Amino acid sequence: MAKTVNVNASEQATVIGGKLVKKHGSVGTYDSSAKVEFESRLALLDEAVAKAVVNGNLKIVDYEIYSTKCLSESTTVELMESADQKKVGLRNLNKRQLEANTYAGIQFIQILYSESSDTEDKARVATDWKPISDSLLRNGELEIKQGDKIIYPRNSMECFCTKADAQHGLQGMKRLENMKILVPLTDIVPTLWLPAAAKGAIKIVFKGVKNNG
Repeated sequence: MAKTVNVNASEQATVIGGKLVKKHGSVGTYDSSAKVEFESRLALLDEAVAKAVVNGNLKIVDYEIYSTKCLSESTTVELMESADQKKVGLRNLNKRQLEANTYAGIQFIQILYSESSDTEDKARVATDWKPISDSLLRNGELEIKQGDKIIYPRNSMECFCTKADAQHGLQGMKRLENMKILVPLTDIVPTLWLPAAAKGAIKIVFKGVKNNG
């Protein structure tokens, strides 16, 4: 099992596979990258996977998870479902789970909306994705669970109304204050609640890194 040790008064390190892995000084700051944040959490991974990352047998690579769902005039929508299969333009996960031995570190969540995409086929080829703006969607709430753990508690959708600029980066994107680690073979369940039925489609995107095993 990985062990965290004090290196000096201001640093910590984790012993993984007999090697001392120091935490980067930018961990926990806005200057920190997703890779650095992921490396600081290697102790949360399966020990064999963590060792492979430390030894260079597995690499940490940029990664995005996305899923698109039509609202279908519903007030409660699961943005990923257990019956989902990979399909270009709609989603890139099967059964809303990461594959075996694959861990992802999520640093950003992006929510986009397409008013014209009211069927799966239209959503798959939609070109008019934009940040949510109307009051119905802004007053909605989003919760994200993995398995039985809440990794993003039920919060207002208002935070996803951001436009693309130097401060916010990509449109409709929220930076998490604390990177979330997604584990293999466990359902990822983002649920959207709306105050009234709505049409159109929602795209959710998780941005960060993963090990490439």
